[in-house]
Amino acid sequence: MRLLLFILLLVALQTALMDVHLPQDVQLLNTYLEERRDLVILGNSTSLPVPDDEDLTTLGEHLQTFLPGRRVGELVRPGTNPLLADAYADYLARISPESSGRPLIVIPVNLYAFSPYWDRMPSRQFLWLRYPLHFHGTWRWPFYAPALAFEYLNMNPISYADAMASPVREADSVVGTLSEILNRQKDPATTDPARVQVALYFMERITKEHRQLQAIVSTARRLNTAGYPHLFYIPPVNVDSGAAHAGPILRSRVRENAALVRAELEREGSRVLDLSSLLGADSFSAKVAIGEHCYSAGRRIVASRIADAVEADGFEK
Repeated sequence: MRLLLFILLLVALQTALMDVHLPQDVQLLNTYLEERRDLVILGNSTSLPVPDDEDLTTLGEHLQTFLPGRRVGELVRPGTNPLLADAYADYLARISPESSGRPLIVIPVNLYAFSPYWDRMPSRQFLWLRYPLHFHGTWRWPFYAPALAFEYLNMNPISYADAMASPVREADSVVGTLSEILNRQKDPATTDPARVQVALYFMERITKEHRQLQAIVSTARRLNTAGYPHLFYIPPVNVDSGAAHAGPILRSRVRENAALVRAELEREGSRVLDLSSLLGADSFSAKVAIGEHCYSAGRRIVASRIADAVEADGFEK
């Protein structure tokens, strides 16, 4: 009886103070919606300056300069993935048009997010953010805090051991587990660390069954159903530097994976920009892992392509 009363008390407190438990990312999104921003970009670390950048302008700030007639809002969560984008879409779909103004939602689909390293690591599941996005505004939200307190919610569905046992593929052949590959990367005397890194991030062949692809397709469906205009873009990959270590197979893998992502989203009626091969090696920092982090000049080019698509497609302000 006491336990039941305690749970009911927690539920009552959660109901009264529900917004207290909304992560800052969600509170910032709510601010943009209240301000009737015309465009909101759900960015990640590829939107930010690299360590040796002379210009600290973010992708969203560049985009604002190209779209002076629109008010741009930028969310940045390093390491974000399609599962998190789907949670945002679920949250947005429950907000009335009168409350949100239905801004244009711009979403990067980073190819690294499909790799075993980024897909499987426990720290990249973002359940602390996904649960509130999925639960808020539903019957489940008042029970969120009690469920956390009594550890009824599994915040680590993928254990570190399971993640480390995940297979890593290169050219469709398993070259080791994630643990084995990471250990090889630590021994530059016998292994090319850059090649290992490319295998970790970009050599996985994406299939239609991949959970991250299914999540980004779900994102498109939610936004379409809720009436949100949206634009997906596949950020540039440093294929020039990567191919120098991994060979031409990297170019074909990036091209094939990007084509599949684009085809699946276009099947849902969504607009997709494939910028995966847009930039050369000089646009990327050598101080960051071979991947998708570019200098400000590169971010500016990406922003200009997004702005061109926004204007050309006639997305309403």
